[in-house]
Amino acid sequence: MAALIDDSRIVTPHLPSLSHLSTVSVALPLLNEFGIGTLDRAFSKILLGNSTASNEGSEDHEINYNRAMEKLLLIPPRLRKSVLEAVHGMHWEIEAWRCHHSNIFKFKDRECFFHWRSEGTIDTIKM
Repeated sequence: MAALIDDSRIVTPHLPSLSHLSTVSVALPLLNEFGIGTLDRAFSKILLGNSTASNEGSEDHEINYNRAMEKLLLIPPRLRKSVLEAVHGMHWEIEAWRCHHSNIFKFKDRECFFHWRSEGTIDTIKM
């Protein structure tokens, strides 16, 4: 009689869709360059149909805001929301990682570098 095979160790790797991979590859540079706050404000202005510069903050802040607006306008309108959702997901992935590791690492300047997996999660093995 043949022995039963224990298949609990068989792992099927997660394979994200091509759409998800491309969304993440667009979202990551935007998040790195502009940050979540600037992207949210620029996206809100685009949704309202008002692509004028922000009246808040310094001149450097306005230049950064205008650059974010330009880059978001290059993304086709029906894909912008999914890119912004990916930016939010990656932002919260970073915040969760920092929260879970705050007792090990002290983030004084809030600047750290992450290795990202293709599906938009932090690669904890390469850390």
